[in-house]
Order: sequence, then C-alpha cells, then structure tokens
Amino acid sequence: MPELILKIGGSLLSKTNVLSELAESVKNLRQWNIAILHGGGPMISKLFDAFGKESSFIDGLRVTNDTSIDLVEMALSGQVNKYLARKLTALGIPTAGISGTDAGLLQAKPLHPDDPANNRVGDVTAVQPDILFALWQTDILPVISPVAADAEGNALNVNADSAAYALAAHLKANTLIFLSDVPGIFLNGKTVLKLTPETLREGIATGDIHSGMIPKLEKGFQTLNTGVETILISTWQGARTLENLLEQKKIEFTKLGKD
Repeated sequence: MPELILKIGGSLLSKTNVLSELAESVKNLRQWNIAILHGGGPMISKLFDAFGKESSFIDGLRVTNDTSIDLVEMALSGQVNKYLARKLTALGIPTAGISGTDAGLLQAKPLHPDDPANNRVGDVTAVQPDILFALWQTDILPVISPVAADAEGNALNVNADSAAYALAAHLKANTLIFLSDVPGIFLNGKTVLKLTPETLREGIATGDIHSGMIPKLEKGFQTLNTGVETILISTWQGARTLENLLEQKKIEFTKLGKD
C-alpha cells in the first residue's frame, strides 16, 4: 500500500472542525497507510509558562535542556499525543498514540551535546519503523509525537518537521504533507504553486523566505532525492482537504519540485 506521512502543526489542533473532518478523510483513504506526526509548540509554551520556564528559540528550534525536556515530553507525548489518540478513536478511527521513543522509532543525537543550556535538542540519526507496520497491519492509525531517544535512552526534543522528513525519507513514502496555519509558501504576496530550488533562492533574496523556513525547505529538496515522490505544504481547508491535496486540485497548496 502507498504511504502517506501527514505532519500537523500544533496551531491547527485547537480548531474543533479539523479532527472530525480529518477522521472522515482517513476513512475515505483506506487504500493508504497513513501516519500522523504532530507538533505542539503552543501547548509546550503554555506548559512552560505554567512552570515559570522561559521559551526561547535558536534557528527556529526550541531551546531544551535537562530541566525542560520533561515539560516538552509532557506536552507532546502526554497532552497532545493522547488527546489526538482519544479524539480520533472516538471519531471511529482506531488510533495508537506513540512517540519516537517507542520501539526505537526515532533514534537521535543531541545537536548541542556540550551546551548544558540546550543539550536536549535532537537530530534524527536512524528510523526503526517496525511499530508502524505492526499498527498498519491491524488497521490502527499511528499518531506520533516527535520526541526521540539517544543511544543511552535519554529523551530528545526533535523538530516535528525534521522528524517527518526523516520518517518519510526512511520509508520512501509516496507522499509527505505538511499542514500548518498557512496554505503554502508565499512569494510576492501570493501562494506559489510549485517551489523549486531556483524559486527558493529567489524567495531568500527577496526576504519572502527567511529564518527557520530556509533550512526546512532545503531539507525538503534533499528528501525528494531519497525517493519520496511528493511533498506538499498547505493548511486545513475544510472537508476533503486530504483527498483534494492527494489529487492536487480544488485546494491551495505549494508543491516542492526539483525543477
């Protein structure tokens, strides 16, 4: 069966219609093996505030250390992940909420191992997808939190986009879809239908594409070279969003293309 990796940004999770419409789309796409990888930045920030921790970012990645990784894991693997598993199951989609630490799904190394202020931000080094195949074989939808483990079993906070790229690349997934709060990549005030390396460079030059967007999009083109066929960037646009994105019609989106 073809594989669809769907990354959903945390900003969409508070919209009440998204999960019910998502569940209907999953029911309509039984011919696909689907895995959902979620973010949860707003939920992490809220938990940081509750515990008096300051949120800060470097190159778009949340600063995470030995004292804050527990809060990150609580928000992502505890709150967001289990919320999605509960709600989707109640909507008729048997769902297993897991994290990258389960069965070694996402193995990672610290990006800044020698910096005690930021030593729990991770970069995926290996993927062990057996747990996904076991769930797919029993018609259970995997919903994945982007918390990974290092070689010693320590939890690491992995950027959800990076985790989605790593998972799709390892599986050579047919389609990788990113859903956030914007319908695509904007150039000159408009959503560009197809983003190529050349138009990426143009967007960087004009300032339309900047900061953490640059490495994420560059990683997208690298991922296309691993065997992933299609990468789309969009937002939730009502019922049949997934179906329309897979058909690439009746919807606003940006497609990454090598040329």
